Amino acid sequence: MENNKLIGKIYETTDYSKFITDSLYRNVTRIQYLKMEADGEDKQLPLIEVNATETGKLEILNDQDAFYAAMQLKLPVRYYQSFVAPNKRRKRLHHFFMNDVGIISLIAYVNGTFTK
Repeated sequence: MENNKLIGKIYETTDYSKFITDSLYRNVTRIQYLKMEADGEDKQLPLIEVNATETGKLEILNDQDAFYAAMQLKLPVRYYQSFVAPNKRRKRLHHFFMNDVGIISLIAYVNGTFTK
């Protein structure tokens, strides 16, 4: 463990009021899917990427659907702060891309054929 270097931190909170969301990037079908996925023993949701604002609020940059799912299930939100180089503040909104297994599971959920 001598050569390990800390490159980031993951935080967890149930204080949903500290986040800023954008309804334009809300996908109700995916939120329902994430809620179903997190309802098992694991209760894990994807990490959320945020950017701290001047007001102290956290603006969600990536995977806002996981935030809504956590809030509806009353689960903690797990998040990390996006790296911003000194003197270079920029907003990055990401689009979520699932792997093949995730896409197949989502399609099965939408079709009503998903079984756990």
